Amino acid sequence: MSLSAEHDLVVVLWSNRSSANGRLFETITRAGSRNPVVFSFSYLEKRFSSVLKGATVVSSEAEFRSWVSEIRLRDVSRDNPLIVPVPFVRIVLGWQNFDVWEPKKR
Repeated sequence: MSLSAEHDLVVVLWSNRSSANGRLFETITRAGSRNPVVFSFSYLEKRFSSVLKGATVVSSEAEFRSWVSEIRLRDVSRDNPLIVPVPFVRIVLGWQNFDVWEPKKR
């Protein structure tokens, strides 16, 4: 996946409350894969608008960095996730490998 193709791809993140020593965030993964699933933001808006109701859409690297603090992490949950563009996830969290969500063809 090239950076130029990532402008509309986002990751849905919420605070990892199951492991104090693990990753800061949890995300959606596919069965049998440890890679975060990325979605087209426009697809999320169309198909999963309910996810976006309580979500915060991150618009800059600096904004995302502000969420990576213990104080603000408490406000991020499955019901109130962060929607973060892939380039910011790469830079701030160091995640490099992703699985792209492909809608099923009908």
